[in-house]
Order: sequence, then C-alpha cells, then structure tokens
Amino acid sequence: LLRTGLGKKTELRLGSTLARVDSTGSVSSASARLSFGSVAVKHRLVEEKGWIPAISIQPEINITYIQQNDEAKYEHVFDLLLLFNNTFHEQVFLNYNLGWFWINSGEHRYLLSASLSFLHTHRLGYFVEAYTLRSPTEHENVSFDGGVTFLVSPRFQLDAYVGKRWAASSSFKYMGLGVGVRFDRGDLAPKSFKDIGIHH
Repeated sequence: LLRTGLGKKTELRLGSTLARVDSTGSVSSASARLSFGSVAVKHRLVEEKGWIPAISIQPEINITYIQQNDEAKYEHVFDLLLLFNNTFHEQVFLNYNLGWFWINSGEHRYLLSASLSFLHTHRLGYFVEAYTLRSPTEHENVSFDGGVTFLVSPRFQLDAYVGKRWAASSSFKYMGLGVGVRFDRGDLAPKSFKDIGIHH
C-alpha cells in the first residue's frame, strides 16, 4: 500500500495484492492466482471529539485478474466505505466500517467490520478484526483475523496476519504479509524516528 497526502484531510491510496488459493472449504481445487490493483481517495469528514468518532469516506476502484485452471478473467469492483475511528487511549484504537461493493457482473455486496488495535510501543502493534460480507441473496457468517504491525521507519510499515473467512457454505483459513509506505508532498526526504521527536 502506497499512501500520500493530497491535503490536510485527503489521502491518495494505491494498493496491490497477490494471493494464491489452493482450496476452498473441503473441496479441493486447482490453484488460482489473483492480482489486485486499487486506487482510493480517503477524505476525513469529521474530526474526533470526545466520544464522537473521526469519520472518513473512501471511494475505491479495484481491478482483479483471476486465473484458475485454464480460465482467466478480469473483475472490476467499485466500492464506497464509511470509516469510523475512536481513540480510547493513546495506545488503544477502535475502528468500525460500513461498505458497499459493486462488481461488474452486477453483483452487490455490503461490508460491516470492526477492529481493535493496540500499540505496544511506537513501533510494535497488534490488532484483531471481525467482519462480514453480505449480498441480497447470501449472508456470510462473521469472519475474523488478527495480526502484528511493525513500523520499520516513520514512513515504512510491515504487517503479518492470519484469519478465517466464511464464504457461502464453506470456510477457509488464510495468512498474509503486508507492506505500507507513505510519502507526503513537499517532504519526500526519508525521516528517522529521531527527526520526528521519537527516541529509542
């Protein structure tokens, strides 16, 4: 994930994900490779004040290439997310989101998610998340995941996660690694923790 500020309240997000699926539920299938590319703009609508959460809106476009067996196809997903954040403590954060997804095949899905994050230090953090994806004809059970984040430098973060997701009448376990990089306009020079006032 590459992030850069477009203004005090607006952020551009460019993402890409590669995944390998070996099986779904108890039904063995040939390996599938999926490649995602996404473009999103996150804009903060409301600042956090007391128990009133910070509220942001995020429209996003995803292009997915799916290859399974000898078949390959592209899928376009347009989604709109409403993001909420409460800071309970300088180290404890609650995020909860509402989302709407439209797939070019005409399918609609709705997202409801909540996550709790804890910063153990300014570099090491943990999170747990529960979410569900629903359509007019299909209601998934609640899926969940959890992981660890590590801030290598003020602009570079790594994360690792594991989870279990229910889809239709089956479920599957997954794991992954993530990389996040942030650049701000007018200040692309690398910064150390000492430069921003944090000392080890």
